[in-house]
Amino acid sequence: MAINFYTRLINHAEKLYVCDLPCTNVLRDEEFYFPRGIFYLGDASPELMVIGKNPGHMIEELGEERSSYEEAVKNERKCFESMTGRDFVFHVRLLQYLEYLINSNYIDYQEAKGRRVKITEDVFSRVYKTNFIKCSTPNEQEKFSNLKTEISNCVDNYLKIELDYCQNPPILFLGNESYYEFHRQVPDYPSRVAKIRHPTYSYNKEDEKTELEIVKHELRF
Repeated sequence: MAINFYTRLINHAEKLYVCDLPCTNVLRDEEFYFPRGIFYLGDASPELMVIGKNPGHMIEELGEERSSYEEAVKNERKCFESMTGRDFVFHVRLLQYLEYLINSNYIDYQEAKGRRVKITEDVFSRVYKTNFIKCSTPNEQEKFSNLKTEISNCVDNYLKIELDYCQNPPILFLGNESYYEFHRQVPDYPSRVAKIRHPTYSYNKEDEKTELEIVKHELRF
């Protein structure tokens, strides 16, 4: 009997979140650098994968503890649906981008902010979000050139597995660094890829819409 997508996702995520697989990441030697960041609400292969650099802030800074995948998804939903402040601009702007790419509905930042719950439920039932590096880094802006051990481990043990069970969907990369590193690590990826400026940076309205149109064309949505 074939294992369904959600079961495969849970099995993979739980092994990652409890550090059950062998891991050579130096970050795992630190008490507060737990892996996290996978977020998907669907039960079948996603239409699009979003790949960021790493999960962002240290667990300690966010007051979190190591958690199961399902508990982590609940926290991730809060980030997208209700949490406010400078640290959550990323989440609202990503919702704005995905609403356009998936539903061809361009909305501005304020409308995305007002409709966060509905957009989250819709887009993340079709879009799978993950990170290149699965643990936070001590310096959130650490260059990939200084994280070769982490990259090698995370790509081989986790990211390639995710690509496989997601059936190699089109990928949207958040920022240049992840986009170019992916081409180095997975040069023969069989599906379409595109990059967009990291959602923590803002555009003026016309530039933003133009960029989204370019990305949508590249991904053929």
